[in-house]
Amino acid sequence: MARQALVEVKILEHLRERDLESTSNVVHMMDYFYFRNHLCITFELLSINLYEFIKNNNFQGVSLGLIRRFAIQLLAALRFLRKQHIIHCDLKPVTGLT
Repeated sequence: MARQALVEVKILEHLRERDLESTSNVVHMMDYFYFRNHLCITFELLSINLYEFIKNNNFQGVSLGLIRRFAIQLLAALRFLRKQHIIHCDLKPVTGLT
């Protein structure tokens, strides 16, 4: 596990070095350190996550225009990752849709 965490740090450093203008829509690692034999990674402070955003909207959903803006940001991030030859392992396809 410790080795995998260091691999992740190297990937995050690589992304930060290639996105100097912060235009790729990927979160940037600020630093990392060890605490009680655990690798801790610090990231830039961002706004609320999507769940909190929807919760603040009383779970009413969001407009099609906002969904479109989210999708464009996600696709830009995926394009950037592709150019870096990185596969994001947390993206999961939805199955069973008709």
